Amino acid sequence: MVERDASRSAEHAGGFETVGLYASLPTDPPPTDPRVYDFFKACGYNYLEFCEAGFRSRPDLLPEYYKAMSSAITLTHDKGFRVGIVLLAGMEQWTGPDSTLGANFPGVFSPRDKTKLTERFARLRDAVSELRDADVFVFLPGDPGGDPEGNSTLEDCVSFCRRVQEIVKQQAPAATFILNLWAIAQWEGFPSPSSLRFWEQEVELSRAAVAAPGLLGPRRGVSFPLHNYYRSLALSRYSRAGLKPELYPAAQDIATLRKRGVGPLLGWPYFLVDEADDGFVTPNNHESGGQSSCETRYIRALVDCGRRLGLDGLVANAIFREAESLNIYAFGQMCRSAELTPERLI
Repeated sequence: MVERDASRSAEHAGGFETVGLYASLPTDPPPTDPRVYDFFKACGYNYLEFCEAGFRSRPDLLPEYYKAMSSAITLTHDKGFRVGIVLLAGMEQWTGPDSTLGANFPGVFSPRDKTKLTERFARLRDAVSELRDADVFVFLPGDPGGDPEGNSTLEDCVSFCRRVQEIVKQQAPAATFILNLWAIAQWEGFPSPSSLRFWEQEVELSRAAVAAPGLLGPRRGVSFPLHNYYRSLALSRYSRAGLKPELYPAAQDIATLRKRGVGPLLGWPYFLVDEADDGFVTPNNHESGGQSSCETRYIRALVDCGRRLGLDGLVANAIFREAESLNIYAFGQMCRSAELTPERLI
């Protein structure tokens, strides 16, 4: 039954073209067990994203790191998935045991530091070249990223994005580029996600970024976090202030981007599957190692929302895939079928 449902045409079922998972954080390398990919495939997924984390390796160990990442791309392709590589912004390069924020993670630098910026672009160029067999490269501007010193502006973020875009064009010309608007608020003043300012600024800067001349177009798409549609941390900040969150993007925003030829247009509701967004309470998902649940009604509602907006697909995450296998399965199946109800799924 699972295999039959997973192999159904998404078009016939009213499903999305892209049904994806962010399956590898900077701290979690891509799965090496082929059975994990079999599970993802049975759930209905056709696209996986892995974070590029070469900044956590000493420079002399980078060839070994990229060999392992390339093997993961090959395995993922062999299992029938498209692959996206997530590229982070101003990450310091680890050079030894004198890390300031923990083993193998020296931290984030201000993009106003031109020396470190030049080194980072060189590292990103090497990364894209080594991983050029990927189908998609995704620029994620914050968390981690942004400007921890609070001195940068949206223009700095757009400039950084253009440089990454150019690197992808030169080193992996067959790949699609996507700007993921996740935590773009951290590029102006570095507000805390526990503040209302963060969520209001995310909408403001997202609108400005997608409107930047020449930044987006065919095979130069965008992923929307959709926070104001579902994420309880964001919604609670609006509620405390007595404000109604602006639902961004709206269907008209998507339609406008389509008229410009921008694509793909994806949703990236990271916390929907991961923890039903209870991660800002104690214990959160990292402390508990994942929270077992089956949030089928929440998932169905968000998937239906993405369809009404006119998105091409949705990408969840699969970091705690064993504890949260029920939600991972539900998300994949519901993205593939507009008719699948919570009751039928359960």
